[in-house]
Amino acid sequence: VSEILAKYGFSFGDLILVSPKAEKTRRACALAVACLCTDRELLQQMKKQKTLPAAGINKKSGVPPKIMERHRKYIIAAAEILTGDYPILGGYLEYVKEVL
Repeated sequence: VSEILAKYGFSFGDLILVSPKAEKTRRACALAVACLCTDRELLQQMKKQKTLPAAGINKKSGVPPKIMERHRKYIIAAAEILTGDYPILGGYLEYVKEVL
């Protein structure tokens, strides 16, 4: 996972600072991640351009751009973990799976 996240310009350790703490923010981030995981075009765009397609996520899920900007690293990491072959790490994202 570390090598994948490095391509986006951050490390696994950076997630400690940007993980959502408030319930409302966690739910908004979960919606953004769920939107990415279920929309093949947005996911491919993220993986190809190595950026978060915030406008597309906002359009499809209604998650405010401000939340996506603050938690960009977390949303990208969660999407990569859930769409990759990381079952143990995916276990830590159960609340995102509930939204899916």
